[in-house]
Amino acid sequence: PTMDSDKMLKDASKSELVLHGLGTSPGRSHGLAFVYRDLLQQQVETLNVPSERVPEELARVDSAFDEVFDDLKESAKRTESRMGKDFAAIFEAHQAMLQDPVFKDAIRALIVDDHQSAQAAVQVVFKRWERRFLKLEDEHYRQRADDVSDLGRKVLKAILGVKGHTLESIPSGSVVIAESLLPSDVVFVDPGRVVG
Repeated sequence: PTMDSDKMLKDASKSELVLHGLGTSPGRSHGLAFVYRDLLQQQVETLNVPSERVPEELARVDSAFDEVFDDLKESAKRTESRMGKDFAAIFEAHQAMLQDPVFKDAIRALIVDDHQSAQAAVQVVFKRWERRFLKLEDEHYRQRADDVSDLGRKVLKAILGVKGHTLESIPSGSVVIAESLLPSDVVFVDPGRVVG
C-alpha cells in the first residue's frame, strides 16, 4: 500500500527530531532548524579540466589568492583601528599563511599534473592541511586547523565568486545547527534572529 504525498508531508511535519550536541547558548531552544554547512566541507565536483584550460584554472587560483590577501589586509586595518593591534593579528597571521608557497604550490600541482579544477584543488589542499594540523599533539598547533579551514573557505569562495555569508540570511526564530562554527562565522549571525 502507498500513501499519497500530501498525507506523507502532513505526517512528516508533525514529527519531531531531537538532536544532541554541544550548545553554545544557555538553556533549551525551540525553533526553525537552520542547517549550516561549511563550504570547504561540502562535496565539490572534481572536474578534469582539459590541458588547454589549465592556464585559466591557474589564473583563477592566483586571482583568488590576491583577492583574499587584499580582503585580509583591509580587515586587519579596519580591526586594528576599531579594536587594537592584538585583534588584528589573526588577519595578519592569515596573510602570512596565504603567502606561504606550500598552499599555492600544492594547488598548482593538482591543476597541472592531475587536471583538477581550481575549486577542487583548493578544497583538497586546504582539507589535507586542516587534517594534518588536527593530528598534531600540541593543542596550540591543533587550533591552527581552524585558521587553515577559514583561509581555505575564503579562497574557495573567491574562486566560486561567492559574496557574503550564508549565516547573514538566517530567518528569525532559527536554531543554528552546524558541525562547527568558527569565530569568523559567528560574526555574521544576527543574535536577534537566532533562538539557539
